Amino acid sequence: MKNNEDTISLLEEVCAGARMGADSLMDMRKKVNCTELDGMLNEFYDEHVVIADEAQAMLFSLGEKDKEAPIMAKMMSDIKTGIKLSADGSDGTIAELITDGCNMGIKTLSKKVNELTSADPQAVDTARRLIDLETDMARQLRSYL
Repeated sequence: MKNNEDTISLLEEVCAGARMGADSLMDMRKKVNCTELDGMLNEFYDEHVVIADEAQAMLFSLGEKDKEAPIMAKMMSDIKTGIKLSADGSDGTIAELITDGCNMGIKTLSKKVNELTSADPQAVDTARRLIDLETDMARQLRSYL
């Protein structure tokens, strides 16, 4: 694997994004009413953890540590979630919040993939797998909106 700044930056973004997604899914699962939706979120949680662990392992193989999601982004997400759910804690609202998170992740990671052109192909593939996962999750959540 190419050990360059683009590879490291992309893997850090994948790791942080996948971990933030997994954390959000775990939090939302506690609030879901529908068993089917809970099962779906659990599967997507597991897939986020797998991708985060793979990105972390690649970073470690390059002698780097993974990066935490930015504190401010996490705080803003928690505040938005708290406000929306206090007004309407329905599964539709939960699906909407998760879809918003998916769209933000897709946008952020797609931008990184396009900017970090000398990143190792394996890192790019991992980023694209997370983008595809978020895209699939947003699509499946439409039936709950």
